[in-house]
Amino acid sequence: MTYLVSIISEQTIPNFLIMTQYKDRVDGYIFLTTQAMETSRLQTSRSQWLAEALNIPLQQIQRVILKEDDYFNNLTTLQKEVDANHNYILNITGGTKILTLSAYDFFKSHRKVEKIIYLPIAQSSIKTIFPQPSEEYLQQNITLRQYLTAYGLKYTDEMPKENFEFLKLIFKQYRNKNYDINRLNEDYPNEHKNYYTGGWFEDYVYYKVKQELQLDDSTIGLNIKIAYHSNSSEPDNEFDIMFVYRYSLYIFECKASLGKKVTQSLLEAISKLGSVKQNFGLNCKNYLVTLVSIPNIELINRRAKIAGIKQVIDRNFFVQNQSFNSLIV
Repeated sequence: MTYLVSIISEQTIPNFLIMTQYKDRVDGYIFLTTQAMETSRLQTSRSQWLAEALNIPLQQIQRVILKEDDYFNNLTTLQKEVDANHNYILNITGGTKILTLSAYDFFKSHRKVEKIIYLPIAQSSIKTIFPQPSEEYLQQNITLRQYLTAYGLKYTDEMPKENFEFLKLIFKQYRNKNYDINRLNEDYPNEHKNYYTGGWFEDYVYYKVKQELQLDDSTIGLNIKIAYHSNSSEPDNEFDIMFVYRYSLYIFECKASLGKKVTQSLLEAISKLGSVKQNFGLNCKNYLVTLVSIPNIELINRRAKIAGIKQVIDRNFFVQNQSFNSLIV
């Protein structure tokens, strides 16, 4: 029997991608993990998150608890816990240097290792370093639910209220009214005021991204309500648009208007968006999208990058009919 051995770390997506790539080639999984990665609560256990994303009961996965900084203790633990009668594929993508080195030395010297592999962050090919250098491209797509589940996150989302063709007409009306978002209400009943002064723009961006990047329904969500590592029915945070593209997570915060104090509102939105990035892994890219024309957009984007925001996109992007393909590569 052959087992895929993976070193569990805070960055769960690279391990998840390798596990899904190899699911039909191995007989089971072994997680080399630490007390810090498991924690005292199942809801914050990285192993549990990965098991849920893989749709496998955690009880079916062997977990070996190692120490981040004790090479020789790890060798002893591995000798006791890892069956010598099986074959192994060692995935060294995660883990601290000492833990990874102890796993590498142990399996290469004391167990039957078919290959040793790793997946660099933000890349789409798995590298083999033993027995012969090679690489293979990822074949499995990842859904938005799988991505968020791998980080222990539960969420709900919504469908757009209108279709794309109707939303294009709204944008045309908005342009004809000299880009005054408040004047859109002149054409619609009062009960729809909130939608036509802002909500429609989220739906419009959702469709535009989905169409231009050719996203499957399972990879994109609208009005995402997220609960962080809890069973609470109340969301901890909300995001306008989330999608997975080429194994990265993208978050779009949409602002149809920014009020009278444009710069202040922008900086507040940037600060809020930048502060949540840490919950979604290293390969998360945040964008702020607005219908406001920002005269000092280059300065704003410099500040945005400092806060961890990929880019602020303003009205000119839409007026010039630019495509998200030109931004997201």
